[in-house]
Amino acid sequence: MSEEPFLEWLKLGKIRIEKGLIIFLDAHNILLPVRTLLKLQQLLKEKIGEEKAVEFLKELGSFQIKQALIRYAKLLGIRTIEKYKFEQLGKHILMILGYGNYEIKVRYEDKRMILQSNNAPIAHEFNLMFGKSEKPIDFYLCGMFQEVGSCIFGAPMECVETKCIACGDPYCQFEVFPAEEKKETKT
Repeated sequence: MSEEPFLEWLKLGKIRIEKGLIIFLDAHNILLPVRTLLKLQQLLKEKIGEEKAVEFLKELGSFQIKQALIRYAKLLGIRTIEKYKFEQLGKHILMILGYGNYEIKVRYEDKRMILQSNNAPIAHEFNLMFGKSEKPIDFYLCGMFQEVGSCIFGAPMECVETKCIACGDPYCQFEVFPAEEKKETKT
């Protein structure tokens, strides 16, 4: 696979627009402004409470990855791809879908993953809409990365955002680790 899968996939028709539909790797997509996701997050907190809202958003992110992996296994042979290429593919897909540019460090020996982005759009938009947050806010992404970790390591994983641009940090940092361990988010 080339360094820029976007152009390759565009040429191969894996990314296309047909009759007003955006199709990316055999899935229909919409361009949803980040502010809409943040409004959903705010409404959930107001209606069901912060703890349940966080759980809901993490579950939604996890669902997205589960569905994507089913498609990617079929389309890209992801089950047979080398682990390094899998990591690189993940970085490209995050960029193509507008989640930002990530540095990803995977430690296979102790089942750990650290992801960092200095341009995570959800945290940037949060600052524009609401100002500085006291706590990390990227729950949806935590759910996505938790599910990726579970796929890579073949065991239940947990993800905690330990740094967040919305809190004034220079980047968002997500730590993925075995679910039986407990780790608190930054307060």
